Amino acid sequence: ADLNVVLKHGYLERESKRSRDKLKPWKRKYVVLRKSGLLTWYSSKEEMEKDPLGACGTTSSEEVEKICYGELSRDEEVQGVFTFKFKNESTMKLRAPKNDEGANPK
Repeated sequence: ADLNVVLKHGYLERESKRSRDKLKPWKRKYVVLRKSGLLTWYSSKEEMEKDPLGACGTTSSEEVEKICYGELSRDEEVQGVFTFKFKNESTMKLRAPKNDEGANPK
């Protein structure tokens, strides 16, 4: 089985955990989930298309273990947010872009 097979890809917004990004806490990224369980993100779809093996994008250091949606919260900030949990217990939050462009991952 080829572990580089792409399961899903598309534009999502990634939550920034940096304190200096408080004015813009979500950054638009082109995200790729591969069969290997690794999550890779790029600044654009064009950047991803130049990197079919996922060697140049930013890749999570651990495999995705679990994906949670909305964390069962009524808080508007959490609804529509996917939390990716990795094998090393770290997490990453992603959501659909606010505009419709690229909102449907493939």
